[in-house]
Amino acid sequence: MNTSLQKLIYESDYRTIGYDSRNALPHHDNSIEIIQFWSDGGHFITRNNFFPIKPGLIVLINAMDIHYSNPSNISKYNRSKIIISSECFRQICALCGFSDLALRLTATGGCMFLPNPKESDSQLADSLFETAFQCFSHYDTMPNAQASIIDCVIRILSLFAQAQPSEPDQIAAEHTALQMMNYINNQLLSWEDISLNSICEELHISRSYAAHLFKQLTNKSITRYVMDLRISEAKKLLLTTALKISDIAELLKFKDSTTFCKTFKKHTGYTPRTYRVSEGMVSIHSPDEYDV
Repeated sequence: MNTSLQKLIYESDYRTIGYDSRNALPHHDNSIEIIQFWSDGGHFITRNNFFPIKPGLIVLINAMDIHYSNPSNISKYNRSKIIISSECFRQICALCGFSDLALRLTATGGCMFLPNPKESDSQLADSLFETAFQCFSHYDTMPNAQASIIDCVIRILSLFAQAQPSEPDQIAAEHTALQMMNYINNQLLSWEDISLNSICEELHISRSYAAHLFKQLTNKSITRYVMDLRISEAKKLLLTTALKISDIAELLKFKDSTTFCKTFKKHTGYTPRTYRVSEGMVSIHSPDEYDV
């Protein structure tokens, strides 16, 4: 087993069709996902983005932020994917002059590039995903597999770096859903409570319309989305700061540390302290730091 390949390159798929085991399930980890879609219909949702699933569309995702797919037809959902470590991405950006791209990804959680599926950029990206997949599938017999995959990643990222930043085309309903998500995101770390009433008052829409629209387009209730987002933020704070668990619980508006620890374990399978240690960060011990 090539451990260095595992460390830098987590996954590679090419034109995988059908059910995604994590469809509509928010997931987050310390990696960067590069995806090209070949089906049409539905959305790919990240913390600050609402990307339409369209043939040829390429998205770059900071996987530390909540993200998931919600295709309109799961059985025909078609995508290619390369997942690399965040450290690998940082090194590529530093060495290849992609600092602006790295900043965009940090600020927004994701960005998109939509070349015409029949044009050269889209076809080039498709061939690079295929090459990366072949290398990943045969890494045990290809001593240069890792370098070849990283070369494919660099060439795909160069398409993003050269393209003008683009935003997904949005009909009124999609725009309203995005406004709702942005409101939730912006309020998450404030001292104000997030509720359906506060969202509706801010956006001047009815409760029934807001609840129905959000569920229809994201396949998730507002309450579930808020909780998933809080768990995602908790993971980031555990891995990127030395904040006490009690402080994180208070910051994310959990009733107390006990409630936070129980909720975190229910959603992740880990206690906060175990998650922090398992991901390589030394836990900060103090009298009020405990797991349940």
